[in-house]
Amino acid sequence: QLYMLPLEATYTVADLKAFIHFKGGPDTFPLPSLDVALVEQGDLNVLADDDTIEVLAKRLYGDDATLLRPDDPNKIPVPVYWGKRLQDPKYFFWIPSLHTPDSFLGPGQGTTTTTDPAKVAA
Repeated sequence: QLYMLPLEATYTVADLKAFIHFKGGPDTFPLPSLDVALVEQGDLNVLADDDTIEVLAKRLYGDDATLLRPDDPNKIPVPVYWGKRLQDPKYFFWIPSLHTPDSFLGPGQGTTTTTDPAKVAA
């Protein structure tokens, strides 16, 4: 799923998780199962809950980037990815280092399925 949100500079990663939890449904996306990540220099880095959107903008675009100037008509995008942790089947805790296969995918990166036997065998 892709969400395009108008974010304020003071919003935090925890705020994003709360939105995903609410929008996707609490049974489908429990808060403890969610992680939000930023792609930096080709690496996917999971973010702390208290990181603000302003901090993320600076991490992506440098110290001159800011979202705090309300008179600036040029809003910069802060692309973040989110994923869902896998749950331990015996003890039911969310494993921080394991995520579902569709986690952290961008637009158009979803898995495709086919029933064409020639493509399945390939």
